[in-house]
Amino acid sequence: MPAGRILYAGLRDDTLALLQQRLADAVLEPLAPGQSVGDGPLLRQYDLLLLGPAMEMPIRVAQEAYAVDKLLSVLLLAEASLHEKLKQALLFSPFVGPTVQSASVAVGARLAPIVEDAVQRTVQRRSFAKLKSISLSGLQFEPQVVAKVRADFSTKVLEEAPMGAVLVSGAGTVASINRYALELFGRPETQVLGTALSQQFPAAVRPALEAFLHDGYLGAPKQLFAVPWPAGTLYLEVSVTAIDTPVTGEYHLVMLNDTTATVLAQQQAQADVQALQRANADLDNFIYSASHDLKAPISNIEGLLTALREELAAPATAATEVPPLLELMQGAVERFKRTIDHLTDLTKLQKVHLQPADVVDLAAVVEDVRLDLLAQLQATAARLDVDLAQAPTLSFSPKNLRSVVYNLLSNALKYHHPDRAPHVWLRSYPADVCHVLEVQDNGLGLDAGQQAKLFGLFQRLHDHVEGSGVGLYMVRKIMENAGGRVEVASRVGEGSTFRVYFPREPY
Repeated sequence: MPAGRILYAGLRDDTLALLQQRLADAVLEPLAPGQSVGDGPLLRQYDLLLLGPAMEMPIRVAQEAYAVDKLLSVLLLAEASLHEKLKQALLFSPFVGPTVQSASVAVGARLAPIVEDAVQRTVQRRSFAKLKSISLSGLQFEPQVVAKVRADFSTKVLEEAPMGAVLVSGAGTVASINRYALELFGRPETQVLGTALSQQFPAAVRPALEAFLHDGYLGAPKQLFAVPWPAGTLYLEVSVTAIDTPVTGEYHLVMLNDTTATVLAQQQAQADVQALQRANADLDNFIYSASHDLKAPISNIEGLLTALREELAAPATAATEVPPLLELMQGAVERFKRTIDHLTDLTKLQKVHLQPADVVDLAAVVEDVRLDLLAQLQATAARLDVDLAQAPTLSFSPKNLRSVVYNLLSNALKYHHPDRAPHVWLRSYPADVCHVLEVQDNGLGLDAGQQAKLFGLFQRLHDHVEGSGVGLYMVRKIMENAGGRVEVASRVGEGSTFRVYFPREPY
C-alpha cells in the first residue's frame, strides 16, 4: 500500500509514538495552529485526517473536513469509555458520510492496520473517482473512439487502482480486468475475460455474490464477503457502480478491496475484549463468593465474643487483662468486616461506567461529604477551604462523584501531619478539554516510590493509620472507566495535591 500522508490533531503522545513506530513509511504532520480543516487545498495534500482524544468537538471538525473533501478518510480516535458513544453520534450525524469513522485507542498496536486501511481507502476512492470520470467521459466521443478507450482500459487506466477493478458487461461477463484482480484470482487474463465474474470465486459464495452483482448493490453499493481461499479466509469488500450511457451501453465497474488485515485486527480486538470481560466476570464471582463465605464465620466469631462477655464472671471482667483483650478481638472483627465490605465494593467497579451522568452541584456533594466527616474534622481541628466558583457543576454520575470526593477528603484528614492541624483546600476549575477537581493538603506527603504505588489495589503506605488500601484504587478505576484520570504531586513532610480530570462532552 502507499505510505500515505497523514494530517493529525489532538493525538496523545503515546498514540503518536506508536503510529510513528508502526507506520515508518508514512508521513505524519500536525495541524498547525491557525490552520483550518475547511481549507480544501490543504486537505487534498493528505490521505487521512486523524483526530485524537484531546481534540475538542471532533465531530464538528470532521463535518468541516467532509464538507470540502468527501473522498478523504477521517478517523476519530476516542478513549475506550467514549468510543461507543462517539460511534453512535457519528451514526446519527446528518453532516458526515461513510468516509468518517471512529476507532478506540484501547486497541493499542492494532491501531496501525486500521490507520493503514483508512489511508488506502482514500487512495482507492480517489482512483475510483478518476476511473469513473474517465469512463463516463465517453459521452463526448464517437463510438469508434469509445471502443479504443475500452480496449486500453485495463492497460492504461485501470492498472493505476491499488485494488481489484473489473469491468463487467450487462450480461455479467468480464470485459476488462486489472492486474491486481488477476493476481487476486491467481489466473491469467485469457481464463477470465468473457467468463462470469462470480465463477472466479469459490462455489460457497457464488449465490450471494451473484445476487449482489445483479441488483443487490442498488440497496447497498458495498458488501463484505468472507471468501474461503486456499491460504485462509479472505475478507473482500465488493462495491458496484453502474456505467450506463447511450454510447457504452450497460456496464458495471466492480471494485474488489482486500480488507482481511483490518477485519482480523478488529476480530482480535473483540476477542481480547471478550476475554477480559470473562476474566472480570470470574474475578467478580470469586470476590462475591469469598465475601459471602467469609461473612458467616466472622458473624459466628462476633457472636461468640458477645457471649463470652456475657458469660465472664464479674471479677474476671474487672481484671485489667481481660477488657483490653476483648477490645482487641472486637477491633479485629470490625477490620475483617470492613475488608469484606471493600471486597464487595470492588465487584461494582466493572459497572461504574454504566452509572448515568448528570449535571451535579459540586457544592452540595462536598457539603454532604463534609457532614459525614464532621467527627474527623473536629477531632483533628482541621480547616477545609472550598473554592468552586470557576466550575460549580460537573457532568458525572452523582454516586461516583461522591465516592471520589469522600475518598480524597477522608485521606487528607487520615494522613495528616502529627505536628500541625490539617489544612485542606478543595478547588475546581476548567482546563482545555476537561474539568479539574483538586484536593491539596499539608499532611505527611509521599516520596517518589510511594507515589508510584499509591493507586494500586490494597496498597497501604502508612501503617500507623487504619486503612484497607482500596479507596484510591477505586478513585482511579472510577475515573478511568469514565475516560478521565487522577494524578498526584507530593513532597515528604509538606503534603500532597490530588488532581482529578473529568472529561467534558466530546461533542
